[in-house]
Amino acid sequence: MNSALPSRLDSRTGDIPGWRAVFGNSFWLLVERCARWSVGLTVGVWTARYLGPADFGLFNSALAWVALFACAAGLGVESIVVRELIRRPAERARLLATAFGLRIGGGIVFTVLPIFAAFLWPAASPPVGLTAIASLATLFGIGEVFDLWFQAQLRARPAALTRTATFLAACLIRLALIAFAAPVSAFLWLVAAEATLTAVALAVVFLRGERPPLGRFSPALARELLRESWPNLVGNLACLSYARVDRVMLAALSGEAAAGQYSAAANLVEVWSFFPLALINSATPLLTRLHAADPVGYARELARITRFHAAAAWAIVAILVAVAPWLVPFLYGAAYSKAVPTLQLFACSLPFAFVGVAASPWYLNTGLTRVAMRRHLLGAALNLGLNAYFIPRWGAVGAAGATTAAYALAHVFANAFDVRTRPLLLCQLRALLLMPAHPARFP
Repeated sequence: MNSALPSRLDSRTGDIPGWRAVFGNSFWLLVERCARWSVGLTVGVWTARYLGPADFGLFNSALAWVALFACAAGLGVESIVVRELIRRPAERARLLATAFGLRIGGGIVFTVLPIFAAFLWPAASPPVGLTAIASLATLFGIGEVFDLWFQAQLRARPAALTRTATFLAACLIRLALIAFAAPVSAFLWLVAAEATLTAVALAVVFLRGERPPLGRFSPALARELLRESWPNLVGNLACLSYARVDRVMLAALSGEAAAGQYSAAANLVEVWSFFPLALINSATPLLTRLHAADPVGYARELARITRFHAAAAWAIVAILVAVAPWLVPFLYGAAYSKAVPTLQLFACSLPFAFVGVAASPWYLNTGLTRVAMRRHLLGAALNLGLNAYFIPRWGAVGAAGATTAAYALAHVFANAFDVRTRPLLLCQLRALLLMPAHPARFP
C-alpha cells in the first residue's frame, strides 16, 4: 500500500486515510450491525412466533414487494456521489444538495409505484392497504443522503450510533405491539415510523457536525449524475428482484405460510450481509484513491479483501449448515421446522454474495457499471425462471435453490461473459477456493 497515504482524513483536501482509519470506520459499522443482529434477531424471532408462519409471511411479502421498488429511490447515484465527494471536494455542497433533491423525487415516485402495481396485479402482490403503509418507509428514507457524507468522510461513528439508537427504540415499540396483540398493519406502520425517525436524527447529526455549507440543487449536475447512474439503477432493481422476489412468488404460488417459513430461514442468512458491506463501504474511499495513485497496490488490496470475504463466508456457511437442525426449532418453534433445509441451502449463497460485494469498487473505479448492470439482469432472469419452476414443486427449498443459483451467476460466473471482467472472475474463483491471489494478473 502507498505509504504516502495520510493517517487521518483532511476534510479540506479530500485526502483518503489508510487502512488503520478504514478498520476504525468499519468497527463502528460492525458495532451497529452487531446490535441489529443480536437485538433484531431476538425481536424478530418473537415477532415470528407471535404472528405465526402465515401472518409473518404476509408481513415479509409486503416488505419484499415494496423493496423491489424502494431500491431505485436513490436513482443509483449513491456510490457515485460518495466517489465524487472524494474527488471533487470544492463541490461538496452542490453535490449533497443535488443528491438530496434527486432522492426526494425518487422517493415520491417509488413510493407510489408499488401501490399502483398492487392495484394492477392484486393476485401477485400483498393487499393494497399493507403495501401503502410499507411504502411510506421509502418516502421517508431521505436520511440516506446524509449518510453519503459520513461514508465519504470515513466518519461512521455518528451515523452508526444514530441508526442504532432509532433501531433500538423501534425494537422496544415492536415488543409493545406484541404484548398488546397488535395486527400485522401495526408492525408495518412501525417500519415507516423508524425510517422517519432515522431520517430526522441523521439530519440533526449532519447539521450539528463538521460539514460543508448548505448548497443548492444543480440541474446540470443532476443530469451528469443520472447519465452515469442509470446502469446502477437498473442493476439495483435487478439485484433486489432476485434477493426479494422469492418471497413475493412464494406467497403467490405456495401461500403465505411457505413465505413465512422461507423468511425465517432467510433472516438467519441475510443478517450476515452486514459484514462485507461494513468493510467494503469503509474501504471504497481508499480503493478509489489507490486506483489512480498506485495500481499495483490497488490490485493487491482488492484481491486481499476478496479472499478475506470468501474465507469469512465459508466459515459462516459451515456453522449455519451444522447448527440449522436445532437452531431453527429453538429460535422459532416447531411451527417453523420446515425452514431447516431452506436455511442450509440458502446459506450456500453467502460465498458468492460476499465476493460480489468485494468486487463492487472495481466496477465503480473502472467505469464498468453497465457490465455490472448486465450481470444483475442475468441473475434476475435466472432467479425468476427457476422460481417459477422450483416453487410449485419444492416450495421454500426450491426458492432457496433459485436464489443461490442467481447469486452464483450474477456475482461471479457472469464475469466470464466479458473479456474485461475475466481477470476479476479469476480473482474471485481463487478467493472462493481460498487460494493465494495473483494481483499482478488483476488490472
